Amino acid sequence: MLIVLYFFWRVCLLRHNPEIVPKHPYFLFLVLMANLACSITVSTIISGEPALRIATGVLVSVATLACLVYLMCSLRGVSDRFVWTMSVLLGCDMVLTAIFAVIVPLAQMLNEVAVIAAYATFMIWSVAVFGFILSRSLKSHMAIGVGLAFSMMLISTGLASLASGG
Repeated sequence: MLIVLYFFWRVCLLRHNPEIVPKHPYFLFLVLMANLACSITVSTIISGEPALRIATGVLVSVATLACLVYLMCSLRGVSDRFVWTMSVLLGCDMVLTAIFAVIVPLAQMLNEVAVIAAYATFMIWSVAVFGFILSRSLKSHMAIGVGLAFSMMLISTGLASLASGG
């Protein structure tokens, strides 16, 4: 398991080719379950909101992400890349969420500006990582991947917020 997390960590640093992830649906299922558990746990602890509300938002966000990735892969004619793209996106999101879980409490001990800086850094890093993965998956330029990643994050976050009533 540590090898898999190390792989995702290397992708988050933009130092590893995301295309070598296992392309099996069972691997995607395992990564999805780990991502959901990590995201719901961390979000519940950090926000203090009810777990059901958090779980609703996370599920809607992941479902939206999956639909958008499938749509993009289909439009680019690379539908066969959907499983590995989602596996890498969810795996990297899990690693970034775990890092975020450590950084936010440390930033909260400093002051409000540190918390805002932590959120901004996390969002920029997430967009860069997702853009890198999407550019590889869709065989496009990094700038296109980053633009798509930013758009996808806005859409999925907005729908998750609507679904969870927040």
